[in-house]
Amino acid sequence: MFVGALRPRGPASTGSSSGRHRKSIPCALPKAASQIAQVCISGSTKPGNYVVLAGQVGLAGHLKIGNQVVVTAKSGVMHDIPDGGKWMGIPAQPDKQTKRQMIAIQHLPELLTRVAELKRRVGTKTEQREKSES
Repeated sequence: MFVGALRPRGPASTGSSSGRHRKSIPCALPKAASQIAQVCISGSTKPGNYVVLAGQVGLAGHLKIGNQVVVTAKSGVMHDIPDGGKWMGIPAQPDKQTKRQMIAIQHLPELLTRVAELKRRVGTKTEQREKSES
């Protein structure tokens, strides 16, 4: 069993008011689980076997993380994750879904330009129709 360490929030009982010298709290993780830098596990979250929690991942609530799961850096897990797969984003979702959303966001300026052009065309056609009817 791998034993990691979590850092408590706020000043610890080390006599430091700034909290810079906080003590680590031992955290028992399942078989071959890894946590990489600044991972926050709250509640009674239970990670499965062979789980990788990358840097600055937050697990909020009483969750179950399946076996052989990778949660990428700076992700926020707010619901249970089934076995297998790579998860990313806030809230965490399958990586393919998040990547599709990122690509769609990159195309938004182009889509807004196209919508403005279509509005202009519709307005022109409407004006022409109104002139021909009168």
